Amino acid sequence: MTRKHFYLGIGIALVLVVAGVLLFINGQGVKDVSQEAKERIGPARSDVPASATDPSHDAHPRKTEPAGSERTSVQLTPEEQRAIDVQTEVVAYRPLQKELFTVGRIDVDERKLAFVPARIAGRLDKLFVNFTGIEVKKGEPLALIYSPDLVAAQREYHLALENLEKVKGSDIKEVVESARSLVEASETRLRLWGITDEQTAEIKTHKNPSIHMTISSPIGGTVIEKMVLEGKYVTEGENLYKIADLSTVWMLAEVYEYELPWVRLGQRVEITSLSSPGNASHGTVSFIDPIVNSNSRTIRVRADIPNPKRKLKPQMFVNAKLVASLGEKVLAVPKSAVLDTGVRQLVYVDQGNGVYEGREVTLG
Repeated sequence: MTRKHFYLGIGIALVLVVAGVLLFINGQGVKDVSQEAKERIGPARSDVPASATDPSHDAHPRKTEPAGSERTSVQLTPEEQRAIDVQTEVVAYRPLQKELFTVGRIDVDERKLAFVPARIAGRLDKLFVNFTGIEVKKGEPLALIYSPDLVAAQREYHLALENLEKVKGSDIKEVVESARSLVEASETRLRLWGITDEQTAEIKTHKNPSIHMTISSPIGGTVIEKMVLEGKYVTEGENLYKIADLSTVWMLAEVYEYELPWVRLGQRVEITSLSSPGNASHGTVSFIDPIVNSNSRTIRVRADIPNPKRKLKPQMFVNAKLVASLGEKVLAVPKSAVLDTGVRQLVYVDQGNGVYEGREVTLG
């Protein structure tokens, strides 16, 4: 054997020895890491989440029960608890409520609508309210109407008054009563035309009849419709204005058929609008439609909503929430505290020192 072949054999042997040592170290290292991970994580449980509040958080359980145990404990460091914002709540008897959410529409309260008619035929010589949207008070003048019939009625009233003055000293009782009846009939006719007692008293003191009659607002509110123009001839009973009192409005909403057991008269309703998202208005359910909509399978619900500042406008869309009590107090926890695996429901009990013990519960 030459010296060259001898050194070549020694080199090959050293390479084999080094490779064997590296393989041994790698194998031992993998074994140690795997063993440490198993001891740290414990038995695998497919139905136990990693965190009490956030299943996606990669928190490692550090304290586990034996493989056959029904309870599993999770230990979190203070840093992990802060990172996933762990919160605890006391299990207690609570009054449970059901919240129904729907979309509603604001409408005018039909009980606070009024037409302003022309109670006598004539010509509108003056409109004091000449566009919609104006706020008016009860008794405020709206229009001035000229009517020949009104002039004739005032003259008849004056003649009846003069006749009564002439026969007051008569000894014939029937004559006096007849003259007094004629005066009363004339006053009644004026009153039926919408002339107030104050206006009648004014006509009585003035010998010359007035050719115009003032048409006044029967209620206070907002003029939402104007049907006439100045100078128009109108007939008796023709509507001139439509006025709505918007201090209270209706909220019309629809609930599904299966939600009807949680809706009742007098129930509190909270509404919010896009125009004022931070300010909620409250009202009460005043009517539940007795007929189900056959197409949408919904029932219309109406609520009375106070509107003192007129922020709620008719035809505005709002979000509505109805809150219904579910009866007496029951043992309960917040819904977010229950982890539903699909097979069972779990809650985690705070044992102190960052340890949370999972317990199976039955939900009502």
